[in-house]
Amino acid sequence: MNEVRKLEKLFDGIGFKDLSYESLHKYETYKLALAIYLYRLLGPNYDAYVRRYIRLLNSIKPFTTLYDERFNGVGDLNIETACLTAIALYGINDE
Repeated sequence: MNEVRKLEKLFDGIGFKDLSYESLHKYETYKLALAIYLYRLLGPNYDAYVRRYIRLLNSIKPFTTLYDERFNGVGDLNIETACLTAIALYGINDE
């Protein structure tokens, strides 16, 4: 859980401001998808986090690998981002 708290310190309400952000000045979409996956795995006590990150993913228009502070998609969508997003949103079966 210490690592989860470190992750949340990187989150600025729009995305994760890590070293990659500092270099590109763009947020990386796949990191939202991984956060969704993480919080789904942690269980129902973290549903608010899941909803927050899903809302942010749905705000990126067009849906691309990178996005800016206004949720404008930048560039193209790569297969890694598309797959991680699909896994995060649809990969956990609660049965």
